[in-house]
Amino acid sequence: MGRPEGALGLHERLDSYYYAVATKAQGWIPTILGTDIRQLGLRLTLDAAMLGVGGLMGIAVATSCLLGAFINFVILAPIMIQAGDIVARVGPTGAVVPISRAEIVNQWSLWWGVTMMVVGSLVSLLGRPEIFKGIFKRSEKSAGADVLKDIEFPLWISAIGIPVFSVLARG
Repeated sequence: MGRPEGALGLHERLDSYYYAVATKAQGWIPTILGTDIRQLGLRLTLDAAMLGVGGLMGIAVATSCLLGAFINFVILAPIMIQAGDIVARVGPTGAVVPISRAEIVNQWSLWWGVTMMVVGSLVSLLGRPEIFKGIFKRSEKSAGADVLKDIEFPLWISAIGIPVFSVLARG
């Protein structure tokens, strides 16, 4: 459903106004190490959803995400494109898939981002040793209070099964 005839509206992507004028007037298009910033996915937008998500996460997490995105797409991705580690590829139909934000994430950013998340989760988990007290030592006080002990799996099944099935699922 489009806009009514004669109605004015504001584009969500504010930079589209600049690029429309710059394309017609042979104007300057910003690049980082020779890579057009539009390929990197760097856009000036009015996105109310991002404001809401930032409010839900809190300023510390939102700032961390913003800093990580800046380092990834403004500093590291242009270096990796220039080095030839992020390249346009040929898709299954034989068409060339150009470098875009999705390609940068799929070819490179995803891997170090997932690694950081896993390591961060493990450090957070191992930083609270009280979690493991219930796995390895069961107190007599809590043994009588467990009303579900007859219908649920013992905790040792999870402690052994999760690592074993994680390795099996990876293969």
